[in-house]
Amino acid sequence: MGREVQRIRLLLVEASEILRDGLAHLLQSESNLDIVSVSDTPSQAVKAARAHKPDVVLTDIECSKGSAIELILRIRKVVPDTRIIVFTNSRRIDDFFSAMSIQVAGYISKENSVESLIKMIALAAEGKLVIDPPMAAIATGGLKALDGHRREARLNGVSTLSKQEKAILNLMADGATNQEIANALVITENKVKIHVQNIMHKLHARHRLEATVCAIEERLQRSIDGSGPERM
Repeated sequence: MGREVQRIRLLLVEASEILRDGLAHLLQSESNLDIVSVSDTPSQAVKAARAHKPDVVLTDIECSKGSAIELILRIRKVVPDTRIIVFTNSRRIDDFFSAMSIQVAGYISKENSVESLIKMIALAAEGKLVIDPPMAAIATGGLKALDGHRREARLNGVSTLSKQEKAILNLMADGATNQEIANALVITENKVKIHVQNIMHKLHARHRLEATVCAIEERLQRSIDGSGPERM
């Protein structure tokens, strides 16, 4: 007998009843997904996360009866290892950066097919950062509109990073903490902190988020150009 495939435990948070029920029905039919709970409010979602400890949470950036950013932070306190994907129709660059600043596992459009959505849920469950082409284009456009000189300096700085610094920056973009980076690269957390400071200096980044955004933009540009893999 073959080994049983581990199913991904998914918590779906969606205010629209029609979309919530329809999506739950479509996703539940997939053999690798297990919809552990469906919620329409932040309070319900936090209770469900505590009770079911999902592998992945799929939520809109626009929640009824509360802030999605606050919801994500509350879920993180309950189940720190859960991967959280923002699934939205929002085209606001501020929403994208707000989500990226709290290190979500993905930011994807509701325009995706069910097949694409399932693939991205699986990638997020594996620890990868998922941003689909529509959201990548919006993010790249927004980034280009930001401080042009600083942005160019940051992107040029990527080429000056050492192999280990690039590895650390990629892990930062995946949402890893300093301790998680240390564990992944088998170095001390203090060594990671030193590398992060060096990375920020080379990228002319004023804080960790700016350095992380630089890594995300580099990935997005590679994806759009077809010039290279997701990671640097």
